[in-house]
This record gives sequence, C-alpha cells and structure tokens, in this order.
Amino acid sequence: MPEEKYLNLGDYQLDEIRIENTDGTTVFLKDAFVGLNIQESIYNRFVSAQLVLIDSVDFAGLFPIIGGETVYFSFKTPVFASKKITMQMKVVNFERTYLSDNETTKAYLLTLVSPSFIEGTTKKISQTFSGTASQILGQLIKNHIPSLQDETRKVFIKDTNQKFKIVSPYWTPYGVMDYLKRRCFLVNKNSVDSSYIFFENIDGLHFVSINQLKKQEPKVKLNYIKRARMGVDVSEEKFLSGESLEYNRYFDRSFEFSNGVFRGISVNYDSTKKAASFKEFHYFDHEKYEENLLNEFSITPSNLTYLSDGVQEIDITNTQSIENENGQLNKRLNYLFHRERNSDIIRSRGQVITMRIPGNTDLRAGDLVYFEMPHTKPSKDEQNPFDPILTGNYIVSKIDHQLKKVNYFCNIEMIKDSVISPLQPAQPD
Repeated sequence: MPEEKYLNLGDYQLDEIRIENTDGTTVFLKDAFVGLNIQESIYNRFVSAQLVLIDSVDFAGLFPIIGGETVYFSFKTPVFASKKITMQMKVVNFERTYLSDNETTKAYLLTLVSPSFIEGTTKKISQTFSGTASQILGQLIKNHIPSLQDETRKVFIKDTNQKFKIVSPYWTPYGVMDYLKRRCFLVNKNSVDSSYIFFENIDGLHFVSINQLKKQEPKVKLNYIKRARMGVDVSEEKFLSGESLEYNRYFDRSFEFSNGVFRGISVNYDSTKKAASFKEFHYFDHEKYEENLLNEFSITPSNLTYLSDGVQEIDITNTQSIENENGQLNKRLNYLFHRERNSDIIRSRGQVITMRIPGNTDLRAGDLVYFEMPHTKPSKDEQNPFDPILTGNYIVSKIDHQLKKVNYFCNIEMIKDSVISPLQPAQPD
C-alpha cells in the first residue's frame, strides 16, 4: 500500500467512482469525473448528491441513463482522517449542462439520493405496530428498507421507555418514523426530553433527540485562522481550521428570545367536544432549564441587550397530544411535552456558524465539535484569547462535501444554544 501524503489543504484520494445500470453493465467514471457534492443534514431524512461528468465520448449514447442506476464511490482524506467515505446512491435525475459560458464543453449533471430514501418514501404500509420505538423501527427497516441492512450502512436508535400502538393507514415507512419522532419523549427528573429527530448521514440512519446529540464527546477541535496568515506548510491545526466564516452577530436578541424562541402556545384538541384549548408557556418558568444545555451557561433575560426593529413575534403551535394507557389525556405531561419540544428544537439554533474547512472524511452531520474563535475585536482579557460567545461546543447540523478534480473542501453549519462563560449585562452607551 503506498504511503499516504497530505501536501496541500484539500488533498484527498478518490479510490473509485463508477455507475451500474439495472442490467449489471458498469462504467468507470474516473476519467470523466469533474465534481461531486454530497449533502447531509440533521434536518433531512436522506443524503443527496450532485455528480458532474464531462462528456468526451458521447457518454449518454454509450450508456443511456433512464433513472434508477446506482453510482458507487469511495474516497478518503489522507493522513489526518481515519475513515473512508464509501457509498452507493441512486440516480433520480439526469440533465445535460456545460462547463463553460461559451457552451463548448459538454457535461452531464446527475442528481443522486440514498437508496433508503426511495424505499422509505415510495412503499405504502397497512399494518399495526406495537412496542417501543426501537422495536417498531427495527420492524420497519427489516421488512421495508433493505438498503439499511447493508454492512456499510448502520442504524442508530436512542430508545425511549414508552410503548406505542400505531395503525399505519397506508403510510410510508418514513411517515411512520415521522409519527414516532413527534411522540417520543424521555421523562427525566427535572425535564422532559422530547426533541426527537430522525435523519440520515453518510454513516446511516439516526433516530435520536437533540439533547442526546449534545451529550457526545467532541470529535475534533476546529479553529479559525485567516488564510493570509497560514503559510504554505500543512499541519493538523491548519487542516482543522476554517475560512469564510459567517455567524449571526447578535446572539442576545431580546425581543426574539423573550417572545419567539422561548414563548409558545400548546394546543389540545378534544375530538369529542369538537373544541380546542390553548395554553401559553414561557421556557424560563421551567425549573432547571439549564439541564440540557450544550455548553455550561445559558443566556438569561438579564443578559439580553440587543433589540432589533422589525423582529416579529413567533407563536409556536403544536397539535399533538399525549394519552395514558387508558386513552385519557395526560394534561400535565402534555404541557411539559409541548414546552420542551418546541423550546429545545428552536433554541438549539440560538447560535449558527457557517464556514469552509478542508475536506474531512471523519466528520458527519450530527457530530459534536469544539470550536475556538479568536476575539473578533481587541480584548483586555489576556488570559483567554478566544471569543467567549463564539467559542464552545457545537452540533454539526449540515455538511456539504465538495469534491473537485483537484481538491476537496467542506461547507459546514454548526449550531449551539449556550455559551462557555457567563455573560455580563451590557452597560448603556
């Protein structure tokens, strides 16, 4: 095996890329390869991609694409990453395009999705399911989503302690999962963890709560170094550095926080009386709301200093209900459930950072990372060179893996709901 080398930021090894039709005919695509963008997100139920191929030999004529073909690819970041990304994806769209403005270089653009998405959204199920969330999901995957049983794909399920009885009236497998994620919760001592989501990344399918994602150990420590100061030598620190950084500058938006993010309305509908009841909640009324924070300190109303004109009040309406074993509505649990779910999911995006980093085949949507950001303006704090608001633990919410012929970079989005040190109320100007 040749020795791995990493000489320039963005280096990667493309081991394989090929396409196979339903008859088993295979075409290797390395010579025609121009670029591949792979998108994964904790908000999406599937991985998608766009593959660009140069047309130098009448590709469509030699290998007609009608949809449903399978594209296989495998690549790795040398030296600094331990994992290789190996996937197979299905072609769902095919169109001709050009690589230059003068329309002289013909190319083809293939849109790809993970096979599990096709299986999970096209099949219809008329069946009754009973058991815990993991048992029901296990039945769905075993009987209806065979692609997730491949050895390269995994299923990650964080179970709850409740049992369900679900009648699927010709729902899709993903429709059943959507139903479950909106009703799963864990009752902790001081809170109700109900922020369940299900998403697919390159490793496989995940059914987990946002609060459980927060409890991971950071996979890597990312940083920000201006490219002008980086020099030509390549180090691990520079490999884990970002550029083109963007963030929501005002983390303490008082009107939005007090009226939108932390305020909502839960709705209970009585199907017998044909009437709805409404209950307003405020997240700061809840005891020990810091329990599920990503970092150590929350942002409380006393810290809120910025008021933006034009920010509108956001009411969060949720029509779900929670019933006990006798079919009766548990009003207290219903109230806690609505409050926690709405607040946790929206609050998780209290701080959003996007940046571009050298391609890293170890990083996935849903990972926890620690990000260090130097002070954005001169600071008197000589002991701590990092910005106290932007630095801290983040969940990687989105990754766009962008492979070109000569390099590989990732555009990532990171989110967090808290800060690493307590904020002091701002002094009036």
